[in-house]
Amino acid sequence: MRGAKTSKEVIATSMDLGKTIGKVSVLAGVCFGFIANRVMSKRSLAANELVLRGPTPQQIDKALFDYGFAMGPFAMTDLVGLDVIGRGSGERTLNGDLVALERLGQKKNGGYYDYDEKRKASPSPVAAKVIEDFAAYKGIQRGLTLSDEEIVGRLLFPVVNEGVKLLEEGIALRASDIDVALILGYNWPAFTGGPMHWADSVGLQKVVDSLRAMGIEPAKTLVGGRSRGCARSKEPGCGWACRRRAHPVGERFDNPGTGRQLRVRKPQLRFSAGAPPYRSRKKHRRCSHCGAGKRRHQHR
Repeated sequence: MRGAKTSKEVIATSMDLGKTIGKVSVLAGVCFGFIANRVMSKRSLAANELVLRGPTPQQIDKALFDYGFAMGPFAMTDLVGLDVIGRGSGERTLNGDLVALERLGQKKNGGYYDYDEKRKASPSPVAAKVIEDFAAYKGIQRGLTLSDEEIVGRLLFPVVNEGVKLLEEGIALRASDIDVALILGYNWPAFTGGPMHWADSVGLQKVVDSLRAMGIEPAKTLVGGRSRGCARSKEPGCGWACRRRAHPVGERFDNPGTGRQLRVRKPQLRFSAGAPPYRSRKKHRRCSHCGAGKRRHQHR
């Protein structure tokens, strides 16, 4: 973690220590939840709100399991313990209502699921009744039906939005740091490349429109990047490891990491797998007699 007065030497030593003990280090600024916990808290909030509108915990967990996660948010809550997650809250919560019935998860009486002696999960009528009662308490109308793809978007697009805010605030240096932190720290499906890379593949227009449909204001950078079709571009310019083909050649922008002004250059050629990564250079012809590289000389 980098504080306001943390020296470069301390950061370098910490990153080197992580490499020495076989860990992947990610530099983060100081804020609530740092990188991984902060962005993934948005998924938990979205899941708790969505389950009150109609989709069951089983449907939500299945959608994320099919997406690639090892388990969904409600199965994870049962595994960790309902009395651990969200403890100390000063208001009535869904987890709190289940804990009041001594439903603590897998360790005691079940949670969002019921469990047999082998800890095999099954739908819980008690949890379904608690969810219905809590929705009535909140004044939320139930009956919403969504596809698995729509469920995934409602839970993960807020994660992408929060990741963009981390970059705007300078908590994370680059989008790839967020991807690495979530893949290694929260078992985000590695084949998707992480939330920020996944957002590029989905398309920013879809992400922004979905966030607004959910009543969530997209981050300014996310909206700016959408106009260029690049999830890793800032407006103006870029502060991430951007695919610069999204920017016109010659455009100038400030790099927020260093404060220096950069200019987009012509894209370099990409070499095929196995080809040496060098730039082509003009070579002088060599003499067929002696092999010398001099331009002008004579042999007698």
